Amino acid sequence: MSRGKYRRQVLALIGCSSGAMLAGCSSGSDDGTTSGSSDSNGGDENTEESTTEVPDDLTAADVLAEDEVSGFVAEFEAGDENPITGTQIVHEEDFYLDEETSGVERYAVGDSIYIVHRGGCDVEDRGDSNEMNDAYVPAEPARGHSLEDVPVSHSTTVDGEAVYVIEPDELTTMYVSTETGYRVRMESGPSTVAEFHSWGETDPIEPPEEDCGI
Repeated sequence: MSRGKYRRQVLALIGCSSGAMLAGCSSGSDDGTTSGSSDSNGGDENTEESTTEVPDDLTAADVLAEDEVSGFVAEFEAGDENPITGTQIVHEEDFYLDEETSGVERYAVGDSIYIVHRGGCDVEDRGDSNEMNDAYVPAEPARGHSLEDVPVSHSTTVDGEAVYVIEPDELTTMYVSTETGYRVRMESGPSTVAEFHSWGETDPIEPPEEDCGI
């Protein structure tokens, strides 16, 4: 069944328009929606959440549309103590990774990975490099899993945007826009979070300007 047809089924189930916040659906109704409100300590609207059921046979393959775009930007934070923060820009098979906490930059371009730190630059063969491709934010949404085998758990909202919730494994949760089919957030393990944007808007990745001895 096509992704569009599944989306129409879901919207019919929850009784909301495709652009509406799910929190706007009626609370405690027969459509399976449950709604929570901000806590008494003054949380803002973005802390409100509604959980809405989806068809039992809806899978990640039905709702993800990332194969239609060439890249994205992810802002990430990883780790509890002394967390690593940074930005990753992906364009097709290449990426740029700016680890803001340490000041290390990585450029994966073609067959090479360039590592820039403290004014110096090293280059390694990408196939032999210990610098793992997509080190912090995987370009593939569900590594090691067939998307057809990964069910959609339910739908909810992230910062007011309606999303499908997908859990490929017990350590990973993806939030996929019901409107675009792109990831808007990904949580890995207990303390790694990536926020996605600029789908299809990234430019080709170029090697660094520093002299890397090649």
